[in-house]
Amino acid sequence: MASASVFSFASDRLLAGALATGLGALLASGLLVGAIVTLRFVRRLKEADARAVIERWRPRFVSALAGTPPAPHSLRHADAHGAIALLHELMLGIKGEGRGRLAAYARACGLEDWARRYSLTGRVRERLPAIAVLGHMESSASLATLERIVVDPNPVLSLAAARSTLAIDTARTAARVVQHAIAREDWPGARVLAILQDSAHEAVGHAVLVAFETVTRDRLVRLLSFARVVPAEKLWPVLHRLLETADMPEILSRTLRLVADPREAPRVRALLHHPEWIVRLAAVQALGRIATEADLPRLTTALSDSVWWVRQRAADALVRLPYFSRAQLERLHEVLSDRYARDALARAMAENSPA
Repeated sequence: MASASVFSFASDRLLAGALATGLGALLASGLLVGAIVTLRFVRRLKEADARAVIERWRPRFVSALAGTPPAPHSLRHADAHGAIALLHELMLGIKGEGRGRLAAYARACGLEDWARRYSLTGRVRERLPAIAVLGHMESSASLATLERIVVDPNPVLSLAAARSTLAIDTARTAARVVQHAIAREDWPGARVLAILQDSAHEAVGHAVLVAFETVTRDRLVRLLSFARVVPAEKLWPVLHRLLETADMPEILSRTLRLVADPREAPRVRALLHHPEWIVRLAAVQALGRIATEADLPRLTTALSDSVWWVRQRAADALVRLPYFSRAQLERLHEVLSDRYARDALARAMAENSPA
């Protein structure tokens, strides 16, 4: 009987544990379902609020854009984020007088003040439209706020602020933006170049050109990535000096990518024999832009370079020369003894064959 009691007691504990585990799992599942339902409900409320903001503000903005603005409506806190995002979306596709009318109406409604406030605090996805709107409105009153954000450690926010400062006052801010761009490796070079080119203001090119006078050697390669905003004739003396004096392969390579002046042909030709392949590659590409008929043997020799990329770019240069006919290319292909050179030229001819 004693053993039976012990067994019964143990079985009861096991059953109780199993029941507790099951109830716990059921409760956890219920809580999870409740959380999902709540999140969906909250999301739908937010979506409904966002739609309501758009329905209230889009007709006002459109009327202002058309030149018949309604009486200014004071922007409420609840509408601020949505109205800022809507204004940003509208401003992206507008230029000219309409842009000014829309900005004036938004300013009268207090939107610029809200945008300044939101540009400084909150989540990145909420701050970005506010930063962009300040640039769209082109108000110098917002420059101080944006210049604080330009030095923010977040590269997305700081670069967006740099773009907005250029939109507000390019002449005043170009030099500072260029200096930040040189120093900040976390700003993507291609993105910086696009922003500088979009400004289409001579102050930007001047700021980049002046930066060459003081830039340190370790920052020179990065500065060269923005040099396309400088007019070619003004940039030429800088490129000429670098081609004559630079010894770092990366600097030479970056400089050669910018060469488009036949006056640099002698130095470009000399660099076809550089020991570093990235320099030979850039030299072949540069020569392809400025070559004369006298350079055909040099480009032909480059077809046998030890590096695949150099051979391919030499072949591309040859097939694009306006004074080297298809028949001449085919004859050259037949007489080449180096099979790698033949392969490179055959590939370039195939890719550039008439449709």
